[in-house]
Amino acid sequence: MKTDGAVVALQYPYELEGGVLSAHAADDTGFATANCAVVLERDAALLIDTGFTVHRELLLDDLCDTVGEDRTLSILPLRMGEMNSICNVRSIVSSRPVQVLYGNMGDPASLVDFLPQDVPFGTPPRHGVMADLDVEVVRPGSDIAVGASGERVLRVLTAPLQLLPFSWVYDPGSGTLFTSDVFAYRRREFASGPWVVSNVSDMAPDDDVYRQLTHSRYWWLAGADTRAIVADLTELFSTLDVRTIFPAFGCVLRGADVVNAHVEQLFRVLGRASRDESVGVAAGRWRNRPVRTPGENHV
Repeated sequence: MKTDGAVVALQYPYELEGGVLSAHAADDTGFATANCAVVLERDAALLIDTGFTVHRELLLDDLCDTVGEDRTLSILPLRMGEMNSICNVRSIVSSRPVQVLYGNMGDPASLVDFLPQDVPFGTPPRHGVMADLDVEVVRPGSDIAVGASGERVLRVLTAPLQLLPFSWVYDPGSGTLFTSDVFAYRRREFASGPWVVSNVSDMAPDDDVYRQLTHSRYWWLAGADTRAIVADLTELFSTLDVRTIFPAFGCVLRGADVVNAHVEQLFRVLGRASRDESVGVAAGRWRNRPVRTPGENHV
């Protein structure tokens, strides 16, 4: 059983082939992982993200081993619209009591109740085990307490770099920054990993990181004015004592020197992106249509 104060990484490898996720470049090869984190205190635990459906049984077993029966459990999906965050929420709620479901928009319990193997198509949300689930909407500036003492508090932050609406979360107790799909580019040749980077010599080349970002969901960085992003990142990392970066996919980056090296690398990549040509989107050819006036017949 893990001790209180720990952050436990639950990592589930999958093969990269044929553009399996927009979080990766379409021509990526090798393996990445879907990452879930368990923030532990003596009497409580917080699960950050819940993995893909294919990892359901592994996740449930890992939660049983990691959280145990004596701790309460709450869940924080970092992105309510992303499958790796929300796929297994209902399964967890069905398997054990959940104290609070956090989310960044709407009614979090309604947004995660969607899998047809869990509820028949057309069933209203918040059915069955989800009906009485306590929910709380957290946005940048919010705090999330883990444990009855209130001493372990996670801070919800504005993400300096993002595509879809989501926040970063910082755990001062462990110095861990949860960054969702940023710093999520570190893959491996084999499923066995290792899935933690703990040495600055174990870094991907700048060219590979640049390709990862500009050939995935961050394609828009090419040609963008990235100065505000760099300024926000600089302020964040100069203010917080970040000793571990925990992304949604791929390797966890552990150690202050490793964190600093990867942040500096991201600065270089963002600077290069601002000097590059915009990729744009080929949306076809468009032509103006005449304005229709009331009473006219148009064929």
